[in-house]
Amino acid sequence: MANNDIIVSEMTSATQINTGDLMIMTQPDLQSETGYSTKKGTVLQVANKMLKGTEYTTDLPDFTHKNVLEGMEELKGDLTSLLPIDTASGAIANFETDLALDLVDCKASIVASQASGTPTPSNPLAITGYTGVNLTRCGKNLFDRTKAIDGIWQADGTYTTSNTYQTIYCRVKPSTSYTISGTENFDNLRLCQFNTLTPTTFTSRTPYNGASYTFTTSADTKMISVSPTTSSFEASTSIQLEEGSTATAYTAYNGTTYPVSWQDEAGTVYGGNLDLTTGVLTVTHAYVSNLGNFSWSPVGTGTAGKSRFYCSDFANVIKKPASSSTVADLTCSGFSAITVDQTYGCINGLAVHHSNGYLYAYYEDYATYTGEQFKTAMSGISLAYELATPVTYQLTPTQVRALVGVNNVFNDTNGNTEVSYKEGIQHYIDKKIAQTQALIL
Repeated sequence: MANNDIIVSEMTSATQINTGDLMIMTQPDLQSETGYSTKKGTVLQVANKMLKGTEYTTDLPDFTHKNVLEGMEELKGDLTSLLPIDTASGAIANFETDLALDLVDCKASIVASQASGTPTPSNPLAITGYTGVNLTRCGKNLFDRTKAIDGIWQADGTYTTSNTYQTIYCRVKPSTSYTISGTENFDNLRLCQFNTLTPTTFTSRTPYNGASYTFTTSADTKMISVSPTTSSFEASTSIQLEEGSTATAYTAYNGTTYPVSWQDEAGTVYGGNLDLTTGVLTVTHAYVSNLGNFSWSPVGTGTAGKSRFYCSDFANVIKKPASSSTVADLTCSGFSAITVDQTYGCINGLAVHHSNGYLYAYYEDYATYTGEQFKTAMSGISLAYELATPVTYQLTPTQVRALVGVNNVFNDTNGNTEVSYKEGIQHYIDKKIAQTQALIL
């Protein structure tokens, strides 16, 4: 033993240890002369000049019953549990880490989707729910070459199937800068933006040339398509689509999709949250396909001759708004969204009264209708609404593993994705410093 080493044993109380000066030298049992057993109260070798000649006990874990490998694995697990945790969320949960570890938590939000436009009773827009979710985790490159399909979007917004041209769809975030780069034998690429995850027509289109192009998605963009306008994608395609305004070194698409189905347990879900890590599905919304199946009673003539009708059948199951200035979460196939409760109804739409929980309708075209006439007019109009009490289902947990470097995690429902992940300590500190500096500047 070195002159500055001291012996610590069970003879002295651990409360006397000066933790600010103490450093324990961990060595395997088999090196008994210079090492120690980690069993509580046994002799330890300690390097500390200030404590020379003093004996203390230890409260380190007892590894004496394990072989060296088992002890190291347990110690590794203990250290991993102490690593900092960070979070990311959004249409794409984008983050960077230097550790390839399982995500601490991964949640997919489920939101009923509806085609863009203004829904009216004469022009209903169908509401789409989900019987499962496909969660994708990939690296920085969002361009999945393997998903090329025949066809291309034309200038008039129509889609033409062709064996000459191909299209690849990529999930993106709204109001975000992206850069597309790489090598390909094409003269021109066509970039289209969509405000749904099931494109029916594009909202904007940008043809471009060159090996690198940066663009910013619009406020309602959820997906883009990339198509070559003069040829199909080559087998050697090395296109990269990444978040940010700078093209970085090419990395091949590296993605894994985790499919989860809840059709047998919960059927079609129109709103909720799936925690993939625990397998818990929380259903927050219900759906009715025909509001004409319920009783509607007139309230009286409203502003400018518009009539109000109410239905009390949802009073005990629908989640009421907190006050007259807030609204219930409703998605209707035949009425527009509303901005406020307006006490007993809304102009050309549906509302839930914050006091009695009744569903109110206020529509100018039905000013002279009776309750029965309005009930007939509501036939075939569907509604997704937030439940007063959510319902939970236990599914099989799914573990998602992070990649070293940039990660993009997203799902194919209409909702966002939220993740919690382990960070290397230095990487975590560097990132927090950079964030602080950005705020200062």
